[in-house]
Amino acid sequence: GGTVAGYGGGTCQVSTTLYNALLQIPDTVAVTYRRPHGPGGASYAPHGVDAAVGTDYLDLKFQNVADFPVTIESTVQNGALCICIRKGVYTP
Repeated sequence: GGTVAGYGGGTCQVSTTLYNALLQIPDTVAVTYRRPHGPGGASYAPHGVDAAVGTDYLDLKFQNVADFPVTIESTVQNGALCICIRKGVYTP
């Protein structure tokens, strides 16, 4: 029922990385809802570009506004997360 400072940020680091990828394509995907971590931001992102998740109030929501589908791909290598947003549908 409260908040305690501590090490964490796993899901928020993913949502922040996705949010920063979405910011690169505003004509394709519109961010419809995003909340920062608060006045101090998140230590792993520049101030103002973090996206907290975890509750209905802390969430990241976006919508494809293009006239084509997009695919979101992500990978983790050596502790680094990479998110790519590609035009079209993924076909293996």
